[in-house]
Amino acid sequence: MPQTLTFTNDPKFSDLTVVCESESFHVHRIIVYGQSEYFDGCFSEEATKEHGGTIELFLNRKQVQAMLQYMYSGVVSGSITCEEDFNETVEEYHAAGIYDVLSWKDKLETKIRDYFRHASTADEFLQRTKLAYSNTHGDFDYLVRKWAAEVCVPRLQELLSFESTRDALRGLIGEFYDFWDDLVDAIRDGAHYYILPTGVDKGVYGGKGPTGVEVYTG
Repeated sequence: MPQTLTFTNDPKFSDLTVVCESESFHVHRIIVYGQSEYFDGCFSEEATKEHGGTIELFLNRKQVQAMLQYMYSGVVSGSITCEEDFNETVEEYHAAGIYDVLSWKDKLETKIRDYFRHASTADEFLQRTKLAYSNTHGDFDYLVRKWAAEVCVPRLQELLSFESTRDALRGLIGEFYDFWDDLVDAIRDGAHYYILPTGVDKGVYGGKGPTGVEVYTG
């Protein structure tokens, strides 16, 4: 697929209409075919007779625009720079999963992981981690939260080196119980050895990582 294409919502030569929130998006089957099992299923003879060339998607308008723009261009928009960007990217990740646009989903995962990885300071990383645990909820978002915890592990030594970031880390653990669980899982999965800050009412956890490295947190 040429990577110079742009979705323009032009009805000219369009042979499929996507409807969302009463707004119509004019697309071309030759572009979206093969990029999503969901859309491919819509092109069967039986499905075409049923929907008559008009498919309703149960997303918000921004999600649909972002999805179609990706399916035409193969490009994901730039890095996350603010809370609004983060929330929109997570919503796009949801849309990619719901409608099986797997290449888009993979690129959005990289974009979200990079948001945590590229925090320039320990304080900034903790702020971004808190944003992830504050703004995502339930099973559908659990991977986003786990990515933040996974990125946290190689930064633990830095986070524990200074009183301010150590206290902030303790505060996150105290505020978000699932962050504690995700962090312990990430430590165990990576077979890292760390002693997390004491004074957090989470009990003491001891165990062995997959390579037999002792893991103590508490």
